[in-house]
Amino acid sequence: MFVGPEEKEDLVYLRAALAHRVPVAFEHDVRYFAALVANCNLFVGCDSGPLHLACALGVRTVAIFLNGNLDRWGPPAELCRLVYRESGVTVTDVLEACRIELGLLSGESDAGKIVNG
Repeated sequence: MFVGPEEKEDLVYLRAALAHRVPVAFEHDVRYFAALVANCNLFVGCDSGPLHLACALGVRTVAIFLNGNLDRWGPPAELCRLVYRESGVTVTDVLEACRIELGLLSGESDAGKIVNG
């Protein structure tokens, strides 16, 4: 889990709550952050700079959007799986998108690019 400057004060809590099951990282240098992201198999994030960086690096990405402006602000569909629902994205939507993407990484076929329940 990557945290940004806004969550930096929550690092101690997140690390304790997640124990050693999920590594929690804060990296303020964009070059080091990019190196960390480049080594991910899957990047999950909401519409943000780190999400677009992951796409630019060629990392498979699940992009969570709260607004339907995907044509303007969404990354190209070939670089990510867009998750959007007009009534609001659910945890199930995001988990399904992750399941599909992880399946693609293991060689399963693509079932569509937008998960919108």
